[in-house]
Amino acid sequence: MTATPWRGDERSLDDLFGPPTFSMDIVDGMQQGFLADVDYRLLTDGIDWDAIALQSREGLTVKDLNVSLLMPDRDVAMVDLIATKMTSLTKARAIGFCRSIEHATRLQPLLAAKGIRAAMLHSRLTREERFGNLSAFRLGQIDMLLSIEMLNEGIDVPDVNLIAFMRVTHSRRIFIQQLGRGLRLSADKTKVLVLDFVADIRRVAAAIQLNKDAAARGSGKEVVRFPDGKIVQFDNDRTASFFDEYLADVADVENYEDGSRLKFPDTYA
Repeated sequence: MTATPWRGDERSLDDLFGPPTFSMDIVDGMQQGFLADVDYRLLTDGIDWDAIALQSREGLTVKDLNVSLLMPDRDVAMVDLIATKMTSLTKARAIGFCRSIEHATRLQPLLAAKGIRAAMLHSRLTREERFGNLSAFRLGQIDMLLSIEMLNEGIDVPDVNLIAFMRVTHSRRIFIQQLGRGLRLSADKTKVLVLDFVADIRRVAAAIQLNKDAAARGSGKEVVRFPDGKIVQFDNDRTASFFDEYLADVADVENYEDGSRLKFPDTYA
């Protein structure tokens, strides 16, 4: 039994154990009510997608393009939005996935200034320190955990009702694991709010694919558990239309390496 059947070595679980007796993906889990309702916001406002399209056609790599997507000095803006959203939640319990220990260290006093009790979980802490921070979070003595390469699995805190993505991961397995920290059902929450600050063209492609899956699974259903038939809401309509208008390989972008170049229809070559 596994929630994430994708292996890091890319071997198929079917080869190891045979075909699954039963399977249900994350989209079906949400639609059928086995997972918490999600209010997922992918925050890309401020990106000039027409300029990105022009740069893409000039043959830049995914890594080059992501440099253009990065918005400097976002930490203060991220903390402001997180604080605002936490204030609106009942018994806010948040997990933030950070880029590095240094990044989390910068965020912690900014969160404290907003009245948010935040603690870190990372490999440089002792086992006792990590256990203490996690226990305090479970008990509600800490409002937010800032995770660096931790909490991908092995934690069950159903009351988590806010997930903040502040780092990119190119592994679908890790992304689903991190998202899953907020998908547990709990009587104390009606939904999990996801704030995705990751400016990476592959993350946008993954979000678009989730929406396509949600639209297909919800089609014809009397009750559709996704707002507007979508899992991910974009704060900028131009974000999704960029992929529809310019890219010929939308389904493949999520798995591209840093050195890959985007493919365009002949009309845009």
